Amino acid sequence: VSFMGVSTTMFTTVVERTKEIGILRALGFTRNDVLFIFLCEAGVMGFIGSVLGLGLGSLVSFVLTVEHFGLGFSFLKGLSVTPVYSLSFMLEALIFSTFLSILAALTPAYRASRLDPNKAIRYE
Repeated sequence: VSFMGVSTTMFTTVVERTKEIGILRALGFTRNDVLFIFLCEAGVMGFIGSVLGLGLGSLVSFVLTVEHFGLGFSFLKGLSVTPVYSLSFMLEALIFSTFLSILAALTPAYRASRLDPNKAIRYE
């Protein structure tokens, strides 16, 4: 789901910033520079989303701990649920989702880097 979300967001970003991409290319940015800009943007987006997701997920799992707060779901009576927070697993999830975001942005970033500066500047 996040792969498609990042990919769609990056395609939209490329379309909305076509003129800006053309100006960058006209100013001397290489295709690799433009590619790098969009991949970095996707990486930052993935990293921030991962940090927020891990933080909110940890918070929700803590709040929903039946034993701790005694929420009293009748079908869970007598069941003890304790969240396990593994720093190494969270770090792996953070790295994997950031990498996945960069991977999802490859096609839009490649398209952005291949835009003709003359056509991109005239794009409306």
